[in-house]
Amino acid sequence: MLNVSSSYLEGHACPLAQYGYSRDHRRDRPQVIYALLCTAQGCPLAIEAFAGNADIGITGKD
Repeated sequence: MLNVSSSYLEGHACPLAQYGYSRDHRRDRPQVIYALLCTAQGCPLAIEAFAGNADIGITGKD
């Protein structure tokens, strides 16, 4: 199971903070995208952070 989300930021110190598609409807703020990979039972396996303008290529069809 994979969950992809994002958070917008108020500061300017995070190198991953970029302007991109905002799930929070905050086009005026940079954001970071993060993905959480879990087992079918919900146990976390991995988490990864991406730049806010990254196209991580996840469609939900895989």
